Amino acid sequence: MGRPASCPYSAQHVAQRLIEHRADALIIDKLDEDGFDGKVREHLVDSRRNRVFQEMARTAAVARIARLSQELGAELMILKGVALAASYYDEPHQRPSSDIDIFVPRPVFEDVVSELTSIGYTIIPTLGGALVTHALSLEAPDGGPRLDLHRRISVRPQVSVALGFEKLDERSYPMPGHEGLRIPDAIDLLCHAALHVLGHHGDQEFMLIHAWDVVLLLNHLGGYPQQLVTKRVGDKLAEGIGWYCKWVVETFELDIPMREYQRPDIGSWRTDFAWYNWYNKARLVRQLALPSPSYMRSTGRSATPVGYASRILKGLKTR
Repeated sequence: MGRPASCPYSAQHVAQRLIEHRADALIIDKLDEDGFDGKVREHLVDSRRNRVFQEMARTAAVARIARLSQELGAELMILKGVALAASYYDEPHQRPSSDIDIFVPRPVFEDVVSELTSIGYTIIPTLGGALVTHALSLEAPDGGPRLDLHRRISVRPQVSVALGFEKLDERSYPMPGHEGLRIPDAIDLLCHAALHVLGHHGDQEFMLIHAWDVVLLLNHLGGYPQQLVTKRVGDKLAEGIGWYCKWVVETFELDIPMREYQRPDIGSWRTDFAWYNWYNKARLVRQLALPSPSYMRSTGRSATPVGYASRILKGLKTR
């Protein structure tokens, strides 16, 4: 099946959109080398190479943080994109991030800042001031990734109380390959991922990579753990998390049952991924999809997250 004759988007445009959504490295190797897909792939080759180099710099920075953690005798917690990349993606470079988010226990916060500034990191001024914001940003001396040191997980008190350091720490596990660093468990990562989108990206177009984080977590958990989410964050926050997770489930057509949730009042939500709306579903599934959940079940194999890889290209419900 060839490219639809009426396709209004160029390969360069589609590739650029994938880069903007940070989904380029995730899907590049799944694109065939002929026709339109091949052209998209050509535009993404340099981007993938850059993602690999960025991951090398990110790994070096994480190793530096791990050494600092051991020197101070205090375990630090890696959050968000870096934590997800280390545990739930096939390759870490498939989950790019603009910074490294680190949850630091309050008793050693100033010690961590002092040690980092002593080796060349510089504090980035913030609008609220370094002492009142929930996180402190530091610029690397070697052009490496920015560090965001979190005193609290969110600017919103309700979220910070529900996902406080002590609570996350008791459920966390060691970060693979980095002694002294820990990662929140899958449910805490799911809550944080959804609340981050709701709180910081509610007036923007959803990013595919953020939605894909939730896809991987839901599949790892075997569904949406509604009772556990509610127990951890309370009814109000759980309602918003459930609404976003349901949006992801419907968008990517996951075989996960979910009840209805009330849409959070967080301003303008845009779910328009019309840039890829023209793409033929049969062609997409034939070229990019791995076995579906129903196929995996019928053959006795577990439904893995990569089984939904085709959906990431579109990020919308196929028509």
